Amino acid sequence: MTRAYSYIRFSTPDQASGDSLRRQTDKAVKYAKAHGLTLDDQSYADLGVSAFRGANAEDGRLGDFLEAVRTGLIEPGSMLLLENLDRLSRDKPRRAVRVLEQIIDAGVTVVTLTDGKKFTAASIDEGLGLMEVIFTLTRSHEESKRKSELVGDAWDKKRDRAATEKTPITSRCPEWLRVVNGQYQVIPERGAIIRRIFEDSAAGLGLGLIVRSLNKDAGPSFRGKMWQRSYVLKVLHNEAVLGVYRPHTKRGVAARQPTGEVIEDYYPAVIPGDLWEEAHRALSSRKVGASGRKGTHLTNLFTGRVECGICGRSMEIRNKGTGPKGGVYLVCSSFIRGGGCDHGTHHRLDKFESDFFAMVREVDFSALNKHAVEGLRQVRAEIAELRQRIARERERKNRLLEEFADSDDFDALAMIKKINATMKEAEAALRALSDREAGLANKEAASTANAINTLGEQMETLTGDDLFRLRVKLAAVIRSAIAGIEFTPDYAQIALETKTHTVGYRIYKDRTERVEAPHPDHFPVR
Repeated sequence: MTRAYSYIRFSTPDQASGDSLRRQTDKAVKYAKAHGLTLDDQSYADLGVSAFRGANAEDGRLGDFLEAVRTGLIEPGSMLLLENLDRLSRDKPRRAVRVLEQIIDAGVTVVTLTDGKKFTAASIDEGLGLMEVIFTLTRSHEESKRKSELVGDAWDKKRDRAATEKTPITSRCPEWLRVVNGQYQVIPERGAIIRRIFEDSAAGLGLGLIVRSLNKDAGPSFRGKMWQRSYVLKVLHNEAVLGVYRPHTKRGVAARQPTGEVIEDYYPAVIPGDLWEEAHRALSSRKVGASGRKGTHLTNLFTGRVECGICGRSMEIRNKGTGPKGGVYLVCSSFIRGGGCDHGTHHRLDKFESDFFAMVREVDFSALNKHAVEGLRQVRAEIAELRQRIARERERKNRLLEEFADSDDFDALAMIKKINATMKEAEAALRALSDREAGLANKEAASTANAINTLGEQMETLTGDDLFRLRVKLAAVIRSAIAGIEFTPDYAQIALETKTHTVGYRIYKDRTERVEAPHPDHFPVR
């Protein structure tokens, strides 16, 4: 008995709740019964998959069927039952014909259930068989093309209205927002979680720890499941948190591509621009030399800042266990590996950590202007906003240059000239703000010292994940303030860095001294 396979397809997920699936299934069952065929349990269905550009043949279940035909799992003499040829493909006619040929050339007969026609290699080669197939597939493709253009034009109009009126073009929106009376609104508890994610990232917490923390006390994710690293990373890279909408399209391409101009203030912003910048700076810094979570305690608060004062190589952690001479030590990596450095002193890490906090408490920051810290934060927020604005204008200019490269369109040229003027004005403002930032940054040291002291005191009362979380934050603050730490056999020299100068402190076994600014070549450049 001949074995038959059914192939069912419809374009949109909404059709699953309609009659399309039942209708196509019933037709296949009835045809197989009427013609004495064995309908294989292994049916092939692409539900909610368009055939306009051949996605079903490349990535869908039709692609699986074609592979089974090619490898012989589906034997010659079998039949493929489908409602119409357009279920097979609505791609460009020459590509659609190739899909059909792959099947019939392997000896499999294609049956269209609406009219009962059979397509085989022999029937296609006879008379007007091929012309009939090409006409049918061309008509299907043109119909889909027309629908695609109509839908695309409608979306273009919606995007234009969104840019001018800032009205929602669809009820779909970021998962921390909702549409109320035709306007986007922040869902308060979700907005708080978004801010928490960015604040934790800016504080130095990695994705793993952020996810662990959210699963512990933030409840299910916005999708009703556990929080995952991939989702948190998507949130951290989603400009919608700043209120920005970046239109995309799939028209004429396989994957979504940016289209049109970025629309600012389309969504309500849930975080300020400076927090976005801080979170992304922290993300970038963690990519360099990152190796995942370092145990449950975060042993070294000074990772990336400590080096040997004799040879300039990094200092490494050495754990000697819990005996009388045990403990965790910092040792020159060149000495450990026989690289020629004779600095073999083992510097006890907990002792240095204690001395470091004592040194920070003794530094006199009282002469610095405490009000400058908030001013600096505001300036940095303005700088972040200007940089984003310049980047968007540059992207807009590049799109225009690409689109009108071989054109004499005077409107486009005028627009490019206007963009150049806007960028020049923004870059001048950016230079002025950068100068102002440098003047204020020196006074930020008071805030940094207070943060180090406060976090250091809190460590004494915490354990487990809470302690690890706090030590990660503390390490991030230390990295922002410390240009470098040099260990010699007799002392540890610390460079506290500001935007305008570096202050040096030398910690001996029995005292701490302020010294002239250390040589900058000895320290890592941030």
